[in-house]
Amino acid sequence: MALKRRATEGGSWLVRISLAQTGRWVDDLGRVNGRTTKDLGASDVDDLMSEIPSPFGTVRYVKPAATFDRTPAAWTRPSVPLGTDPAAWP
Repeated sequence: MALKRRATEGGSWLVRISLAQTGRWVDDLGRVNGRTTKDLGASDVDDLMSEIPSPFGTVRYVKPAATFDRTPAAWTRPSVPLGTDPAAWP
């Protein structure tokens, strides 16, 4: 309703909702019969994955979904144990 009012009347609208109630509403919408997908295996998503060495061993992660020409999305550092870096501003 708030989006419709914004489109027709303009302005901004405060909306207070419950995530749990929203989930219940979505669940109450029901299921669509006949729409199924096969279970994906590791080989089906291998092109979406990457690996990086870390102090925990090799970490396998999902590549960033967005792609940019001038600023490619990437992680330059892997996860590290707490206390690896000093508590200081760079």
